[in-house]
Amino acid sequence: MVIGNLNIDRIIIHEIHQRGENNLRIAPTLGDVLLDFDDAAMTSFKSRVTEAIGQDSKAVQMQISNESQQSTAEISTSLSELEIDEFIDVSSILANKLTDVQHFRNIPGGILVVFTGTYGGLNKRITGIMKADIYSGYEKATNPKTQKISLKYIKELLLTPTSKLYKTAAFLEKNEPVESEEDSLNNEWDVYINDTQVSGKEKAGANYFVSDFLGFEYLESSARTTKLFFKEARNFILDSGLDQDKKSDILNALVTYIKVDNSQSINCREFGDSYFEDDMCDDFCSYLYSKEVPNVAFTKDIDLIRSELKTRKIKFSNSVSISAPAEAFEDYVEIESIEAVNDDSECSPIWTRITIKDEIKSQE
Repeated sequence: MVIGNLNIDRIIIHEIHQRGENNLRIAPTLGDVLLDFDDAAMTSFKSRVTEAIGQDSKAVQMQISNESQQSTAEISTSLSELEIDEFIDVSSILANKLTDVQHFRNIPGGILVVFTGTYGGLNKRITGIMKADIYSGYEKATNPKTQKISLKYIKELLLTPTSKLYKTAAFLEKNEPVESEEDSLNNEWDVYINDTQVSGKEKAGANYFVSDFLGFEYLESSARTTKLFFKEARNFILDSGLDQDKKSDILNALVTYIKVDNSQSINCREFGDSYFEDDMCDDFCSYLYSKEVPNVAFTKDIDLIRSELKTRKIKFSNSVSISAPAEAFEDYVEIESIEAVNDDSECSPIWTRITIKDEIKSQE
């Protein structure tokens, strides 16, 4: 998602506390005034937002599953229409909702940041929700009367390169609402989440934030999008002007990226940056986008391509072929193009040397 021309008009923070002894709920410390960033601080904050949910981020597009009254989606999409006092009060509902769904003591507390603004050339609405770590090394000042958390602390927390925004969600108003007989927020809003804590083993543990708090679910098309990415990325590599050795290396990397990598999302730019030069990376991303592969991160789902990821096969024009489990190619097979040795046969001027890092176990 491209979120250029980003403007932030309101920011408020609340502090979420970890559960106490015997799993006792501890009420959040609520902010009661908007933060007032200077120009430099606001520029840095907008940069952090873009890094979290912008085009080159690892944010994943989701869809809203809970649209009930007083749901996080219903509240968040209405915040920009509220007067300041209402905005402050209603945002505190989100802090209490997040506190309620953090059922267990092993879920850390943190700072909840809620902001609204506009983005894009049409100045469409955006609402963001961030959960950030609290570092014990920082001194935090809280006004005992207003419960306001000091701006200096929040600026350090959110704007330094070492700070950790580990959960970020965004509601972005669509440029053109989807026409549908069904009255749904999904027709008017695109929603994204970037959760740096989610890996394969942690995915279930993060449901409290994604499902219970936000009311999001993964797009039903994730498996089809993953298959499309694999197909078109492979086509681009095979049709590129790279030599066969390089093609083989990148094809191995493609399988590893999809099948083995622990990340739960796929990002065209991330893969391109890792394996192509700058110009070719741009061509790669443009090509995939032209084939309707999203230019933002999307949820990885290999259900439709499991069989294709099992084996890599290389064919030669003389009916010779070699195949092996896909992951074995990267670890045990080396492929090198060499000039043909002069002989009397009508062979290709380019030969292929294949080195297998193992001994022969059997022959048929």
